[in-house]
Amino acid sequence: MHGQKHLFALYLPTLSSTLNQQQDDVLVLRDRDLWQRLTRVLRVSVGEHITFFDNKCHVTVRLDEQALSTKNTVSGSIVTKTENSPLAPTLTLYAPLTKKDAFESMLYNAAQLGVSDIQPFLSEKIHRMWWGPKDKARCEKIMIAGCEQAKQFIVPTLHEPVNLTAITAQATCNIYFEAGAQPLAILLSNAKQKKYGSFSLLIGPEGGLTNGEMSTLNSKSFCAYSLTPTILRSQDAALVALGLIRSLC
Repeated sequence: MHGQKHLFALYLPTLSSTLNQQQDDVLVLRDRDLWQRLTRVLRVSVGEHITFFDNKCHVTVRLDEQALSTKNTVSGSIVTKTENSPLAPTLTLYAPLTKKDAFESMLYNAAQLGVSDIQPFLSEKIHRMWWGPKDKARCEKIMIAGCEQAKQFIVPTLHEPVNLTAITAQATCNIYFEAGAQPLAILLSNAKQKKYGSFSLLIGPEGGLTNGEMSTLNSKSFCAYSLTPTILRSQDAALVALGLIRSLC
């Protein structure tokens, strides 16, 4: 695109409000961290195109001659401006509050695949509650990094953890995964015909769900499917499941 090898996409939470205050064809951003990222980390050049986005819109800007010459200020000509539209079908991920590195990997991949909401949950086999305000802030930065990498311009909403028993079915198709259940391929083969508008996917913790938890989910209109004939780690199961549904539905 635009004759360059890689088009960077950078998240700016105040982009929409900034656009409303400026001319239609020029974007001026007074942001020290952004200026340093562009000049010292990404090392962009005059004439390159950068996409900036928030959850409402994304704009592609051509860096003009004076784009980075003023310290802590970035400017450029707006090439395109587009309102963001969620990917269809919408995906909600119920993610077990596993160890931090595994959970963060799950969030990064979910953001890349255009998940709209992520609901962490606690189950009987999760024995440590590590969640706090600093953890949530770090998780949100990880999701932003995933969106920047994938050019997915809507960052998922990350909710506060709840107990599994508090989860309620929200989508037109609600799924959890269990070895020995009917293959997910059966669902996917009929998904286009049934035109599901939304999916909720619940990934079990390491060691799986208990019988009581599966009974609870069944009573809440969740259906069990098997993902692969092998046992996957939670973060890998989430990636495979979300990728399949995003690709085939």
